Amino acid sequence: MKVKGTCHCGEITYEAEVDPEKVAVCYCTDCQTMTGGTCHVNAVVADDGLRLTAGKPAEYTKTGDNGNKRIQAFCGTCGTHLYACNVEGPKHYGVRVGAMDKRAELSPKARFTCGRSPAGSSMKQVSRAGRPSRWNGESQSKKPSRGGFSAGSGLAARRASVSVG
Repeated sequence: MKVKGTCHCGEITYEAEVDPEKVAVCYCTDCQTMTGGTCHVNAVVADDGLRLTAGKPAEYTKTGDNGNKRIQAFCGTCGTHLYACNVEGPKHYGVRVGAMDKRAELSPKARFTCGRSPAGSSMKQVSRAGRPSRWNGESQSKKPSRGGFSAGSGLAARRASVSVG
């Protein structure tokens, strides 16, 4: 699927070729710190699948808890995180889905943590080599469950129980 993306201020734009089956959520503490939230949603894009169409991202190199060095790219003006890629070997980009025009069509197919899990988390460590087998061209019989909100739980339930008037 061809997508276009932009940072929040519009200074940096790009085009990418994304496989909707290779969208994942990472819950590691680095991703939480970068987003200020609980996770990052990324689409895996091959080296030749990302093309900047305007602007040049600022970059820094971060060594993760697993020892891997990753280039983090973001807009130097507004701070939008755009992608990360490995320093050594063939580049595979983790492009941030939130900056893409077709983000509503790109729901996560896997959950993982690429580094240190949050304290108290029961998440298992998954290395890059341990990606779901379907990402390597193999079939996988069991799909990961999709999380979500229902009227009977969490915030939706609290909102439903509030009366106005």
